Amino acid sequence: MMSWQEFSGCNVEGNTCPSMDENLSTGQTEDMIENSDGKERVTIEGSSDMEPYVGMEFESEEAAKVFYDAYATHLGFIMRVDAFRRSMRDGKVVWRRLVCNKEGFRKLRPRRSENRKPRAVTREGCKAMIVVKKEKMGKWVVTRFVKEHNHPLVDIPANGRRSVLLSQTPDEKDVKIRELTAELQRERKRSAAYQEQLEMVLKDMEDHSHHLSRNIDDIVRSVKDIETKRISLANSITSIIKVIFKHFELVTFVPEMLSGIAMGPSVLSRNETLRKKLMAPLRGNMMINAFENLALIFLYFLLTVQVDFVSIMKKTRKLTFTVGIACFVLPLAITVPTAYLLKDHMPNQDLQQTLPSIAFLETISTFRTVLIIVDDLKLLNSELGQTALTAALIAGTCNIFLGVIIVGARTESSGYKKRQFLLYNISRTSLIVVIVYVCRPIMLWMMRQTPERKSLKEKYICIIIIMILGCSLFGEITGQHAFLGPIILGMVTPDSPPMGTSLINKLGSFVWIVFMPCYAINVGKQVNIFDIGLDNFITVVFFAGLSTLARLLGSMIPTLYYKMPLKDAFPLSLILTSRGIFDLIYYYVANREKYISGQTFSIMVLITMVHSIILSPIFKAVYDTSRRYMVYDRRTIQHMKQQSELEIVVCIHNLEDVSSIINILEISNPTKESPLTVFVMNLEELVGRLVPLFISHIYDSAPSDKPTRASEIISTFSHYEEKKLGLVRVQCFTSVVSYTTMYDYICTLANEKSTSLIIIPFQHSDNRHIRAVNKKVLENAPCSVAVFFGRGILTEARFLNSHHILNVCVVFLGGSDDREALAYGARMLGNPCIRLTVVRLVDVKQISGELAEEIQDIKAIKHFKINTYNDKHVKYKEKILVEVSDTAKVLQCMENDFDLMVIGRRHDNESPLLKKLSEWIEYEELGVIGDIFVSSEVSMASVLLVQQQSLVVEEMLTP
Repeated sequence: MMSWQEFSGCNVEGNTCPSMDENLSTGQTEDMIENSDGKERVTIEGSSDMEPYVGMEFESEEAAKVFYDAYATHLGFIMRVDAFRRSMRDGKVVWRRLVCNKEGFRKLRPRRSENRKPRAVTREGCKAMIVVKKEKMGKWVVTRFVKEHNHPLVDIPANGRRSVLLSQTPDEKDVKIRELTAELQRERKRSAAYQEQLEMVLKDMEDHSHHLSRNIDDIVRSVKDIETKRISLANSITSIIKVIFKHFELVTFVPEMLSGIAMGPSVLSRNETLRKKLMAPLRGNMMINAFENLALIFLYFLLTVQVDFVSIMKKTRKLTFTVGIACFVLPLAITVPTAYLLKDHMPNQDLQQTLPSIAFLETISTFRTVLIIVDDLKLLNSELGQTALTAALIAGTCNIFLGVIIVGARTESSGYKKRQFLLYNISRTSLIVVIVYVCRPIMLWMMRQTPERKSLKEKYICIIIIMILGCSLFGEITGQHAFLGPIILGMVTPDSPPMGTSLINKLGSFVWIVFMPCYAINVGKQVNIFDIGLDNFITVVFFAGLSTLARLLGSMIPTLYYKMPLKDAFPLSLILTSRGIFDLIYYYVANREKYISGQTFSIMVLITMVHSIILSPIFKAVYDTSRRYMVYDRRTIQHMKQQSELEIVVCIHNLEDVSSIINILEISNPTKESPLTVFVMNLEELVGRLVPLFISHIYDSAPSDKPTRASEIISTFSHYEEKKLGLVRVQCFTSVVSYTTMYDYICTLANEKSTSLIIIPFQHSDNRHIRAVNKKVLENAPCSVAVFFGRGILTEARFLNSHHILNVCVVFLGGSDDREALAYGARMLGNPCIRLTVVRLVDVKQISGELAEEIQDIKAIKHFKINTYNDKHVKYKEKILVEVSDTAKVLQCMENDFDLMVIGRRHDNESPLLKKLSEWIEYEELGVIGDIFVSSEVSMASVLLVQQQSLVVEEMLTP
């Protein structure tokens, strides 16, 4: 605060009130006046008048306060801000009264305590004041000024300040303020001293950190050079091996492992100079070891992400369970006892001690090894591949339980405390809870924030990497295995796009290019083929062959017992006997823990490599890849269990198909006992890019900038799902692929979801590409297929809410497709709007093609009649036909009598009733009768052509 003397010689005129600091030179005309609360500062320009007067103008209310405060200090009293008034228009202050602090009288209040000291009297009714008012032009004008005080004023020295006035006030608050101010000054001085010392410490730390960072940079640079050379060399050798063995189509890990062996003492490191450069540097080895562990951590995570364990276990049948148990028990029962019988006859002591370990390692079955093999052979979504994975998962689970029992027995014998065991389990439970209830929700949130057809952001990938490493570190700290956390995290990570595809594409490529060579190098440097002895070689090869033979028998015997064809059983056995990178991990740990010798480790690695190299050629020689969609169970409407869920894949090529498909779903009669699960595939042609897309819309992704065809389809089916109140469950997908491979995505989804029906539209007969897709689906579908050609009421969106009576006709000539059509028609009967008519066309000559088929037809008709007995909504008719012309006449008569014709697609074209009609067929994929109804220009009936599942192994079906 400036003293009043600083205003002397300053003229107050116009808008402002002046101030001149003691330190300013004569030429300065402006300064900052500090407010009485020490917070606000206002600029005041010069004038020579020292006393306020009516009509005096200020730039702002604050300027008036500052001026009157300085005036009060000069005279010897304290200013207090008093009453104010606000504008009725905008609520801003437009009138203010500034008074002496002794204005008015303090109100008398009852004392709360007799012992409490009464406050000093500071109000004496002083009338001194100044009133300022805001004018329309924005100026603040003095409208009233009272100069006289009713109390003595305080004389202050020329350089005095406001503190002198405060010191004359007998209020205890003022005394306390002075004490606190002095304390604050002392604390400020102390803080300044501490700050100076802290700055000195920080400077020393900065110098030390700079010196340390220089040393670390030197180490990192040298390690980086060594590491880059090793990885580059390993990747180069890997590429050369892939070129050499390109016709063998090697399993994923084989080229990497062969490159590691080539860099080891078996090939390159036999040269002393190369060995020193490649293997000797200690710093480089430390980095290689770290990268090796990272490779295995990320590999376990990525492979677990790719597997839907729930769907695999749902497909467990007697066959897969028996095969899995046999693949676990038989090798163990044959190999391990043989090892104990022969170990005393071994030529050297090393083999005598390690032979049981060798036998046990050869019997281990790893699920992830089978997973890699199945993926490389492109059988991941086939029935054979799913059977192999399920059996391998069961065998692997048995191996894990056996390992837990062995470890438990060893820890108990070593005096493992119960308290440690309890803490071990608590930490494991905590890890699972954090992963399920923290990590998974975060991943789902990431997916919702990612727009459709976009990959995960880089920052999301980094967060997931931190999760993986954090789970691994927690497991290592708490006594778990470092791989446990990543495996559990992988199990709860959504495998659908964009999460699954982004992780596989981005993280997977980095792991295989950067980290896996380090693992291969570490394994390869322990393999030395020149140290292998003949006795060791023969012994290990014998037990490896014995274990392979036992596993082969363990898978072949159950499959043949359950009547699986030999052309499927033998390839399945080859897959289950495969060896891979995860077997090498067990060998590597056993070698490190001295359960086996270095020679044995080298032999087991070489056997694994040879086995993996020859597996793919042998498999492709004995397995027909066209059987990829062959299944081992019924997936039809006819053979569905009563009151079971009907799962359907529906295909959408254009928005016009949506209303028709929803109408077909509606008349399919979803009920509480038999609800519908619908997998909607929005099919789009791949244009302008090379990589196809398969998008799952399970999660609410971030909306696109503008509506798309996919969003409209999803919205329509979502509304339908909400309307059905749990009777229909919808899951939407978008597949952006070329027309040549579009059928593969449809069949793969149907096979993966084990659906009973695929519905494909036939609205675009002029589009040869869509017709080609339909033909491929009909040829390769793993379940029944319905081709829908819409006309009339079933193509309109209003049908869903119209309660329109729909006349449906099932034309029955005989055969599996007609039986499926009859079963579909019978299912529709539950809908109260359906009126069903079954017309059976009978040849008067009763010439039968196959007796077995005719018996099944009779059973199907009989079953239908029994179930619909006394149903007034059902009519059954038989038409006796003599020749082909009779068939055409009957079909033409039915064209305008019904809204929907349900027909089997395939019939015997050599039948007397159809023989000549097949010569005029236009759309061969619709069959003879279907083509007649679709090609008719008079009929307004929609047509639903049904084909029963054909790719099924009949021998394995239970009657």
